[in-house]
Amino acid sequence: MAINDFGNITGEILYDLKDNNKEVTWRLHRRITLWLAQAYKRIDSPKYKRIVDCAGYMEFRRYTDNSLKLHSASLCQIRLCPTCTWRRSKKVFAQISKIIDSVADGYEFIFLTLTVTNVAGEYLKQQLDNMVSAKPSSL
Repeated sequence: MAINDFGNITGEILYDLKDNNKEVTWRLHRRITLWLAQAYKRIDSPKYKRIVDCAGYMEFRRYTDNSLKLHSASLCQIRLCPTCTWRRSKKVFAQISKIIDSVADGYEFIFLTLTVTNVAGEYLKQQLDNMVSAKPSSL
């Protein structure tokens, strides 16, 4: 439901559309997120509440060209959350695309996959933190 500038619900149902007018798959990611929340609930994790509330509130802004873009949302920012991971990947893709577009003239690109050695379960959190922060592993 849409809310106008005065905070009143307008009754307009909003759909997030891609550039090709296909609907963005929020519902699918939300369903998977709720499934993950149930897993966190079974192990009595305090993250359960944050995941349940993830993407429960989204604010879209209407621009002068009459397009709607996501302005803010209540995202849990939990590493394994499917909704947050999906949104984060879209954001990183947009940033990288912008960089590549600005430097692409005269360059050729290669696809590079980097891997790390498997670690024992008790070191997994530390290894993931190192990978995300781009620190060299001491394991």
